[in-house]
Amino acid sequence: MSEEEKLDQRLAVRVTKTEKDIFEAKAKQEGKTASQALLLLVRQYISKGDVGDERLRKVEEELAAIKKHLGELQASGMKIAS
Repeated sequence: MSEEEKLDQRLAVRVTKTEKDIFEAKAKQEGKTASQALLLLVRQYISKGDVGDERLRKVEEELAAIKKHLGELQASGMKIAS
């Protein structure tokens, strides 16, 4: 999608109430709205389509968060074993 394209189109999908509730709760847990989570899924589906790529991306994000946290702990004076 180019930066000049507007998000002016809609997709509709029917799900069960349970699916909807769980999806919205998970999105909220990740700090996203349901719309943001769906848009992310659509863009991933279009660009990758490979579940392995998504798993790798998540692992890389988690590793970066761990490294950041370790850096913060070290900066606070805590010694970290190597």
